[in-house]
Amino acid sequence: MDQDPNVLRCTETSFAILEQIKKLETVTLSMLEETLDRPKSTIHRHLSTLQKLGYVSESDGAYRLSLRFLDLAENARTEYPLYSVLKPEVGDLVEETGERAQVMVEENNRGIYIYQTEGEQAITTDSHLGKEVYLHTVASGKAYLAALSNDRIEKILDAEGLPAVTENTISEREVLFEEIERIRERGYAFNDEEEMHGIRAVGAAICLDDGTPIGAVSLAAPKTRFQGKQYRETYPDLVSDIATILGVKATYK
Repeated sequence: MDQDPNVLRCTETSFAILEQIKKLETVTLSMLEETLDRPKSTIHRHLSTLQKLGYVSESDGAYRLSLRFLDLAENARTEYPLYSVLKPEVGDLVEETGERAQVMVEENNRGIYIYQTEGEQAITTDSHLGKEVYLHTVASGKAYLAALSNDRIEKILDAEGLPAVTENTISEREVLFEEIERIRERGYAFNDEEEMHGIRAVGAAICLDDGTPIGAVSLAAPKTRFQGKQYRETYPDLVSDIATILGVKATYK
């Protein structure tokens, strides 16, 4: 594959190293040499530079990401106007339901969780702050898509496709648009084990007064607890109300 002339090979290498450290948590130079298509000397120079700049720490030949990324991430998160208004309302949602709630924003055609909080009976999953998801696979993402124009949705799908994460993931464009129309009619979206086995969720888009979507909020729970009227009516109403309040607060903050 030809190298993109707009992509610097050296920058690409540094971030490939960071991604591998993130994936493996702690790595050695030899481990990186095995997983990256780069000379060992090149990898070592990049590691030394990242360490000198404070983005990688090293102990006895093992490298890990430094806590300096926390500062960058927090700065990026607080740049979103939604972040400053969401905590009280989402906290109330979790207190009332006892489950896990999260707020997602869209960045580069994918969803990123910028806030998450858990109730007393919430179960632990791989969902976490900063997790990146395909918009069509989660309740919050589908609700967000439904608040966009069809042209914008088409551009996102052209860029990202419709990869299936589980056997329940919607992977056909026509089917997704049919689902989006239903979401627009009722005002919220469902996720029935479409991104994670055993987990259901309901989500609603957070929009400014002019209708511009700025994110989405969702409530997730094990399928065994998320059933019947609670799944289809009670929790969707709660999530929709929270989304509306957050939209108003973000508009007039």
